[in-house]
Amino acid sequence: MTDPGDRPALAKKCAKDAWHACYREHDHDKARRLFEQCANEFRALGDSWNLVKVLRGLAHAQGNLGDAEGALRTLTAVVRHARRMRPEQFPSPRERAAFLCKIFHNIALVYNKRGDWNRSLRNVGLASQYLKAAGDGNPHQPGLLNLTSGSAHMRLKRFRVALRQLRQALGLFQREGDGYHQAVCHEYIGEILLEQGHTGQALQQLNRAVELMHAARNPRPTTWCLRGIARERLGMLREAAEDFSAATALMEDRRSAITAGPYRTTYVSAHVNVYNAAVRNAVALAEFERAYDYVQRAKSRQFNEVLEYPLPPLSAIDEQAYQRLLAARRALDAALNGQNGDNGPDAGSVRRTEQEYESILRHIRIRHESLERALAERIVAPSMSVAEVRALLNDGDALVEYYYDNSRLHLFVVTPETFAHAAVPNAHGDIGRLLRGVRETMAALETCSAARLPEVQDRYRWYMNHAARKLLAPVETHLAGVRRLFIVPHRKLHYFPFAALPTHDGRDLLDACEIHYAVSPRMIAVCRNRPSPPGMFIIVVNPLHDLAHAEAEGRALAEIHPVGTHCFFGRGAYRSKLEAYLSLCSMKACTVKCIHFACHAVIDPRKPMHSALILNNRNDEESRLRVQEILSHWFPVDLVSLNCCESAVGDAAPDDEATCFTRAFLRIGAKNVLATLWKIDDETSSRIIVDFYRGVITGGLGKAESLHRAQLKAKQDGLSPYHWAPFQMIGE
Repeated sequence: MTDPGDRPALAKKCAKDAWHACYREHDHDKARRLFEQCANEFRALGDSWNLVKVLRGLAHAQGNLGDAEGALRTLTAVVRHARRMRPEQFPSPRERAAFLCKIFHNIALVYNKRGDWNRSLRNVGLASQYLKAAGDGNPHQPGLLNLTSGSAHMRLKRFRVALRQLRQALGLFQREGDGYHQAVCHEYIGEILLEQGHTGQALQQLNRAVELMHAARNPRPTTWCLRGIARERLGMLREAAEDFSAATALMEDRRSAITAGPYRTTYVSAHVNVYNAAVRNAVALAEFERAYDYVQRAKSRQFNEVLEYPLPPLSAIDEQAYQRLLAARRALDAALNGQNGDNGPDAGSVRRTEQEYESILRHIRIRHESLERALAERIVAPSMSVAEVRALLNDGDALVEYYYDNSRLHLFVVTPETFAHAAVPNAHGDIGRLLRGVRETMAALETCSAARLPEVQDRYRWYMNHAARKLLAPVETHLAGVRRLFIVPHRKLHYFPFAALPTHDGRDLLDACEIHYAVSPRMIAVCRNRPSPPGMFIIVVNPLHDLAHAEAEGRALAEIHPVGTHCFFGRGAYRSKLEAYLSLCSMKACTVKCIHFACHAVIDPRKPMHSALILNNRNDEESRLRVQEILSHWFPVDLVSLNCCESAVGDAAPDDEATCFTRAFLRIGAKNVLATLWKIDDETSSRIIVDFYRGVITGGLGKAESLHRAQLKAKQDGLSPYHWAPFQMIGE
């Protein structure tokens, strides 16, 4: 769109293509990209009317991709923009009213997706007021408002009101010949009848919904899933299995067409109940391998994909850009290390050099994003069969994978010879309560008075014994003689200290075997295939000067690995300096054996991508290395060690797509990550870390084995589980 005379026409054609992708092709990711493109054009042209229309389309696409928050932000911006527009900027007052009716209806739909049913109903009310002002006799918009209102009342268990509104909507869509929205009405009516226990009538409604969706060529996974549930209740387990298979296939087909990673993740999160139903059905049929296949397909799909298909190194893009970045990095190093007494680097010099460096890096990333989109279109990672998982294991190994389906906790155990399944009830969030109880009493053991110690010990043992009954006892018979245990947690269990679980003979699990943690079986295979070359040892230590033992830890590590060690101590730790090293590794595959952080971490549970490692005390952008900045590099490294508080903690979506430092470093090429579940005193932490490195570097031990020995030594020295249980080795 370069010719000024052609730009308005081309922008309108782009908008037309976007609406076609949305409503005819049902390709919401393509629609999103086109809407973003033409919104930029209309904004540049100053065409407010067409701008707000395409922004409404963008919000619709975002909502269908599962990004309810993004859709709400876009729609809120549209309302603000539309209210600032002058009357003459609209084609007519009726057009303005009709447009605002659609906007408030779209906002109601977003609140439906977020589960905020009362706000949804309030926005339906606002949309209805604008509909009256528009005076439009078309039955389509009233039908949509009734459908949205009916679905909100259904979620609020107001079934009588919901049925009345859904049947009114159904009549309006029948008059208009809108088969797809008729199908949605039948689906919701069927769901209400299922809730009321009228399973036979529900199945009739859902059969009709499936027929209409086939005819409309726009099937919804939830329709097949609900029909599967109805058939299951009527004892038709095999027929239900076919429906669940169809539902998951539909979901994955749609998801595979989504090229942007965040939208893939949110789409699976929004439909995770489809997988839950499929898992329960396979277990009911005693088809445990099929259940395990669904579990792997449900968990961390996007994470598994980017692990198996890493982005190409930036060196594939622009050799000239690399040379410019190298020169900028050297200049930045010189500025950061400039002689300026005890005041550190000259701020003005650093900022000017940073700006040049960031400008070059921005150019590279723009080129990189286009490759990322192209690559994403080809990515689909298959799950691993039981036979493939067994092939990962040696004699004396076992893997236990956990999965929540909202009502039960499923345990799958794989050894070189066996495969088994067990399930335990998870009524009212038992696991969550046990996790809180374990962590609270474990911490209380360190702080309580001597008088309260027996009581706290009893509470701690009670919580741990109950946790063991759910997490270990159901599969413990299959773990006899196991020397190496791989644990694949799910959701809250990522934060559970498995090493402290009591076994049947009263020992801690740490005493019984060496423990490895993994996000998925495929992650184990991928990390094993990553290279483990010799190279640099980067150490970032105590940038805030408030960790009394951290600098001694850093110097001890430098002595253990004296050759090729680069240390960032105190004021020498700057984000730009560290990012320069990461970027150069990204572009030239510079080999780094290990990067070790002994610093503070800040976890942002609301915006996990903004969680950061604190690199110095300047309290500005230069002081933090955020998760989103880590993810912008490709950084092959044998080990990342995060001796920071809660470095393994992140935000876990229902599909188990946790965002935290651990996964960020695995995503960008780390073979192993050592992390902790909670903050412990830096003296104890430093002791365990130094013992760990000594075992790896001078003792020639494997990383998990060396950590296991360091934890056992800490336990034998009399330290409580609070000090040694939070360490996790995640990776190969």
